[in-house]
Amino acid sequence: MGHRLTDLQLRNTKCFDIKWEGRADCQLCSIRKNDIFAKLDVEEHKDILNSISQFNYPEKSLLYRQGNPAVDVYVIRSGIVKLEEVSTDGSVRIVRLLLPSNAVGIETLLDDRQLYDQNAVVLRGASVCRIPYSVFSLLEQASPDFYQMVMKEWHRQLDAADRVIVDFSTGSVHDRVARLLVYLAEASKTRGCSEIEMLGIEDISALTSISRESISRVLASFKRNRLLEKSGPNRMRYNWDGLTSLVEQNIG
Repeated sequence: MGHRLTDLQLRNTKCFDIKWEGRADCQLCSIRKNDIFAKLDVEEHKDILNSISQFNYPEKSLLYRQGNPAVDVYVIRSGIVKLEEVSTDGSVRIVRLLLPSNAVGIETLLDDRQLYDQNAVVLRGASVCRIPYSVFSLLEQASPDFYQMVMKEWHRQLDAADRVIVDFSTGSVHDRVARLLVYLAEASKTRGCSEIEMLGIEDISALTSISRESISRVLASFKRNRLLEKSGPNRMRYNWDGLTSLVEQNIG
């Protein structure tokens, strides 16, 4: 107690290792400044937070299923999670993308039914913290201001859902794909990264209502024009000025 950890020591702690699994340490969390616990005194409430656990999920893992009772909320440490709705005819529609520091399932806290409204499916692979409902109940009593952060996160996600409806499903093929890439790049820049984790063609198609063949052609043209450059498995460096300029031109 009383001494400060060096940056090197911090990076060696378990919550700076995205591959580590087990009980989380919110006090030393590498993403806490951007998530729903950003303004919470985690030292004061450490006993409540002790039930939070960190897990790694491979590609296509299901965090929860549509219609099941909501018992946990998940905060993404790395990776991307999609929320998809399954209609009565079996068709699947992606309604939201959730990125690092976003809380998955947070809307169930505001729903009297407390059922998950969608399937939450991991894209590529993700490290997440699983937060039992009991944590939110206890924090509501111990720190009423905490719920302001919950409402802000829910508002951000409503805005993200609107973008799926408006930005990614209207306009030309180039417009829709460019807007989606800018959306991913915005989140990347917030985290200080110069790369995006690329979605699969099938998921881009589900978000934009564009055929896979058309998406492949658009992405190929973006690469030729140096708006995108492959930097690793499922990762792309992006040309921020070029992408945003393309979007602004098409808006105008």
